[in-house]
Amino acid sequence: MSVVLCTDMAQLPNIISKERSLWTVLKFVFKESMDASKKYSVIKYVTAILSSVFIVAQFGAFGMIVNEFVTQGIDGVRALVLLKGFAVLVIAQFGPDIVDTIHYYASSIQTNDMVRHLQALFFDRIRTLDIGTIEQPEFQNKYEISEGRGWGSFFNTTALFSNSIRMTTKVTVSLIALLAISPLVSLIILLGTIPTYLFEKKNASISAEIHNSNSEKWRIWKAKAGVLSEKDSITELKNFQIVNVFKKKFLSFIESFHVILKLNHLRKMKTDIFSVIVLGISYGIAFIILIQNVRSGIIQVGSLVFSFGLVTQFQMSINALLSNFGKMTEHKKNINTMLDILEMEPLVKSGVRKITQDEFQKLELKNVSFTYPGSDKNVIHNMNLIIEKPMNLAIVGLNGAGKTTLLKLITRVYDPTEGEILVNGINLKEYDLDDWKRCMGILLQEYSLYAEETIVENVMLGDVTKHDMDLVIHSAQQTTADVFIQELPEKYEQRVGTEFRGGVELSKGQKQKLALARVLYRNAPIIILDEPTAAIDALSEDTIFKSLRENHTDQTRIIISHKFSNVRDADTIILVEHGTIIEQGSHSELMSINNGRYKELFELQAEGYK
Repeated sequence: MSVVLCTDMAQLPNIISKERSLWTVLKFVFKESMDASKKYSVIKYVTAILSSVFIVAQFGAFGMIVNEFVTQGIDGVRALVLLKGFAVLVIAQFGPDIVDTIHYYASSIQTNDMVRHLQALFFDRIRTLDIGTIEQPEFQNKYEISEGRGWGSFFNTTALFSNSIRMTTKVTVSLIALLAISPLVSLIILLGTIPTYLFEKKNASISAEIHNSNSEKWRIWKAKAGVLSEKDSITELKNFQIVNVFKKKFLSFIESFHVILKLNHLRKMKTDIFSVIVLGISYGIAFIILIQNVRSGIIQVGSLVFSFGLVTQFQMSINALLSNFGKMTEHKKNINTMLDILEMEPLVKSGVRKITQDEFQKLELKNVSFTYPGSDKNVIHNMNLIIEKPMNLAIVGLNGAGKTTLLKLITRVYDPTEGEILVNGINLKEYDLDDWKRCMGILLQEYSLYAEETIVENVMLGDVTKHDMDLVIHSAQQTTADVFIQELPEKYEQRVGTEFRGGVELSKGQKQKLALARVLYRNAPIIILDEPTAAIDALSEDTIFKSLRENHTDQTRIIISHKFSNVRDADTIILVEHGTIIEQGSHSELMSINNGRYKELFELQAEGYK
């Protein structure tokens, strides 16, 4: 695998960073919540409105009762008026409890539906994006924000949006009633809430910017802390007694970031205190005006009681509403990043030309060069190569020569920077990308087995369009995986890994055998293997390569291996150094070259086995 230095020199043009308005983000949140759970979203938002009306009705009923006692006297109160007032009080007191119960039920169901919906959106996006884009640090930074704070911001914004509907209803109803009683009081209360909104908006923007600008540091922080949760790394940490070393690295790395957060919290605390003081002053002025109006006979005592409740409710609601908008502004930054990913287009775009597995005949590289994004160094340089069906091609070379990068170009993880790759004489870019992927069975150095799946399910993931148990067993026999599978309690139905109950832990060699069986199960016309037996014992390795030679003669095989004994039977061997093919031919042809590089490396390796 080539060593590539990640720098700030370049960014893929398809990695977007748009700045969207709060309203655009809110429309996205509302749309996705409705798409995910229309029925329960409607119930949630309607109940938020209904719940808000009760509190104003409660103040109105209480004011009506007080007015009745003040104007009619204790002996002259009208029973019907009192009965109506008490009835409204009871309904206003317990009605919200019923409505809120329905509201929180709908909210819970909506949240569950949105989790499923959002996860499906991200699965779809990852499916359509190319691996080259996904590998980039800029993408990984955005994905870290989306997967972590982005999801949290989405659900928090949904809750804030619902709460804002509730608060808006309260503010609207309270304002209408207050305007009827005292427009001046309404204006004073509104003015008192302005600092809250301005500070919340500013604080939210600063907080979001702190997190977004430090997203890569967050990923490094998680990586350093993550060593304690990864089985392989924690074993090594314990064996080398270096847990404390990583503890110091973690604390040292995160300290500078914590200083920034502390200063941000201190600034927010100061602005919050100032906002509360301004609110308190406006609250006091409003009450003084209302009391003066009662003394002047402008409003009745019951209206004063009603007004006190309205002022309190209005001020609390509009303060909460403005605070919500400030918080949503903070969450907007993270949701913006989610939208960047969801709207991102692949850099490696699919063509439209169809190709079936039976149609592949020839692959040709013509003057191909390649430079990784963010680097100025050619990893592949002016390479020319023809691979015809059913050639058995071996690629050898030292570490960092460009062998794995060559496979990435053939499999269209990336497109060449210069030159072109032809399939059956036509540029590879013109072919449907899914069709081309179906033409290949690929095992790279980094592969996965899925702990939630059984052995047979892991193998069948090689081709989900078929369910052929006989082929699963045959593929496992070719990789010698069948030997250890037959010794397992559940055999092919055995769950892989100990992360879940009923699973077994497999060795790295056993895992690689299963990963290779998955490739063979795919039965594609092109088999691409990058160090396919690196973790496998010598006896099994010999059996596997013998099976590849005898059972896959109708398939094109492209194999990278550092063990020259594994590739000596290849039809063609290419030796790659510094991204260029320096020698090419069969084993016997390359060994006949005097002072040849392949011959030198082969004999050096063979000497070690004597």
